[in-house]
Amino acid sequence: HHPSVQVAMLLLVLHLGFYIPNAFVIMRLFCLDFFDIDVLELDSRPFIMYTLALFAIPVVIMASVPDSDVVGAFAYTLDLTGDLPTAFSCFSLPAAIYLYVFNDERTPLWYTGAVIFTFGLILM
Repeated sequence: HHPSVQVAMLLLVLHLGFYIPNAFVIMRLFCLDFFDIDVLELDSRPFIMYTLALFAIPVVIMASVPDSDVVGAFAYTLDLTGDLPTAFSCFSLPAAIYLYVFNDERTPLWYTGAVIFTFGLILM
């Protein structure tokens, strides 16, 4: 690979390495909160056990995928963690809410919202 491609791949891996732990902390907080468990008041042992269990579930799922099916998995990971949520949360969802709330008022802004909604679907 060209050195610039290698630098881009390194930066992407660093970004995911710094981003995923933050997302994991938030996921653990809300997952345990769903079961009425206060993460901030847990003793060390249950905290570690819950953390390991929540970490092990996706690792086991990823490890169960055969090596022959892994081709393109990096691209799928990028799509699932980047393109799809970003297009949905930045374009499609706000435009869909606007179109729903102002459905009776067909102003130029409403049609612009329809274009933005469609653009978000295309990006996904």
